[in-house]
Amino acid sequence: MIQKLVEEKKLTAEQAAELLSKLDLAGDGGGLEPGSKIRYFRVKLDNLKDQRNLMDTRFPIILVQMGIKMGRKIWADALKNYPEIKDFKVNFMEIWSRIQKDEPGKVTDTVSRDGSRQLQVWLE
Repeated sequence: MIQKLVEEKKLTAEQAAELLSKLDLAGDGGGLEPGSKIRYFRVKLDNLKDQRNLMDTRFPIILVQMGIKMGRKIWADALKNYPEIKDFKVNFMEIWSRIQKDEPGKVTDTVSRDGSRQLQVWLE
């Protein structure tokens, strides 16, 4: 229900994260221990040919954890809205492992097959 409200833009991602942490819908205190270093999942996509930024977005980590637990819907939506993402390999198991270990930092920095775009993903 909260995810639907975010999709309908009736709630911001930050409001949804706050609600989820209060409701503990993730089943594990929101997945973040007190003092956790990771707060956000950041994705940046650049066009290297014209030095143009195509996407630079940050999601509260609690929403990412909920999304990973819910399945593949987030990836399907990303492919629908940003079809150029299919040119990159993203290791979701590594991302999940790093979230569970509370290891912030860059997860991926890769260039598309044709060398025209760069995808960067961080845990912040």
